[in-house]
Amino acid sequence: MPNELLRPYIALVPFLGEVLGPDYEIVLHEIGAESRIIAIANSHVSGREVGAPPTDKALQLIRDGAYRDNDWQLNYLGISKNGSALRSSTFFIKDGRGKLIGLFCINFDGSRYRELSRQILLLVHPDSFVDRLPSPEPRPASDEGSGTNAEHFPNSAEDIVAEAIRQATENASVPVDRMTPQEKIDIVDRLNQSGIFIVKGAVSNVAQAIGCSEATVYRYLASLNKKKLK
Repeated sequence: MPNELLRPYIALVPFLGEVLGPDYEIVLHEIGAESRIIAIANSHVSGREVGAPPTDKALQLIRDGAYRDNDWQLNYLGISKNGSALRSSTFFIKDGRGKLIGLFCINFDGSRYRELSRQILLLVHPDSFVDRLPSPEPRPASDEGSGTNAEHFPNSAEDIVAEAIRQATENASVPVDRMTPQEKIDIVDRLNQSGIFIVKGAVSNVAQAIGCSEATVYRYLASLNKKKLK
């Protein structure tokens, strides 16, 4: 059962989905022991379903504690599974003590409007000129603390963990099976900084990916967290 404090937001999801229309995806995430989508409207925008995990961007915001001094993050760039650029915003839902319990997100797909603007330009410019114009994709907000990386929208915990591991290992000088313990610790550190271990089952998936036991990953995490406390 979802947190009782989130129940008023659940009804807002289909309401705003109807009011704003099919280009706006409305998503409510519960954040807790099992962080997941608990309500979604116009899910075709990102292709996700109820039960999907938070995005890489959401995990980073949680890990960085962005919600402590802000109530929202506005107008950052997201990329849907079909490659459409989305303008995304997140409202942080907190309890009376300031603890984060949910995320209320709106993702806008403006692709059909960009195509419409192109057709209008074709009325007054030669085709060759319009084809050379840059695409007006949304940019990550520089003054909202949003960062520079685009948000991606996984539909399962396995998807988001796999992508996080790929990013953490893509610049490695040797294959995972030839890495030293310190190199594996460095990978776990990067994954920890991304917030991936908030996702249920992430430790098991990471352990399998870097060729060690779950107990070893927990030991690495304990060592890393101990160093940060010094």
